Amino acid sequence: METGLLDTPAGIFESYPLLRELSFVDNFDFETCYTRTAGASFHELDVAVALLRTNSNIRLAAELLGRSRRATENFVTRNPKLTELFEDIEAAFLDDVESLHKTAALEGDLQTQRFFLTTKGKSRGYVTRAETTGAQGGPVEYEVRVQEDAERFIRGIAGLVARTGARAGATEDLDAD
Repeated sequence: METGLLDTPAGIFESYPLLRELSFVDNFDFETCYTRTAGASFHELDVAVALLRTNSNIRLAAELLGRSRRATENFVTRNPKLTELFEDIEAAFLDDVESLHKTAALEGDLQTQRFFLTTKGKSRGYVTRAETTGAQGGPVEYEVRVQEDAERFIRGIAGLVARTGARAGATEDLDAD
């Protein structure tokens, strides 16, 4: 669990100050928690601890709580404090991974350097793009062939006319018996 997250003034931490204590989160007993034993009800504190313990992995949190992934996710999304906590955990994770990538780039990892330049350095002109050109960089030449399709269409119409007995310029309804 990201310890810096515990310093944020998020609403869930105001409601449950014990969440700020790592030992409380690490030693939380999910086997006897309200959410696992109460049947259909979720308890906000239980879900918050599960999110913190699993680094916001809804499936793992649901397993800890003895609930389905869908029900757990629905509870989190309907609860503003839990939604905020979920988003904060995800943002902290992205910050951590970004820091690791920055360190790798500074230590000479060329693939990571290229990744950063093409994603974060776009405003400085570090972009990857593909251009399609013709021979020796000239324009792309193309040819549209409609002659064969037009001839096939005309043969099809002629066959239809022959099968229905209709003549060019006839005014009778082709569908009539």
